[in-house]
Amino acid sequence: LESHSTDKIGEGMQAVAFLISQIRKALLIQNLHSHGQDYHQLHGKTYGLDMLFKHSKHLSQKDLTYTFEVLSELDKDIKHFGKPPYQALRTLAMNQLTCQQKKSDL
Repeated sequence: LESHSTDKIGEGMQAVAFLISQIRKALLIQNLHSHGQDYHQLHGKTYGLDMLFKHSKHLSQKDLTYTFEVLSELDKDIKHFGKPPYQALRTLAMNQLTCQQKKSDL
């Protein structure tokens, strides 16, 4: 993304905002599904909601919450401390890979 970006700050911010919204929506979907409620009541296209459910159902609520918290911190670092967005996304990716590696080692 970064190498093809013409606006490194704006596009990076959009990528972070999109990830935050998708993780938040995945948390809502899991919560509704776990309580036997239809997650299609959320605003969004049915296909998109179904795909998000399909791709996030293997993740635990704890993992999604952790990822949401990390993304929120990165968003704050970008907005308040001027951290470059793509650097923040690389940090997130490396943290996720490290966590997955630790889980597979157990």
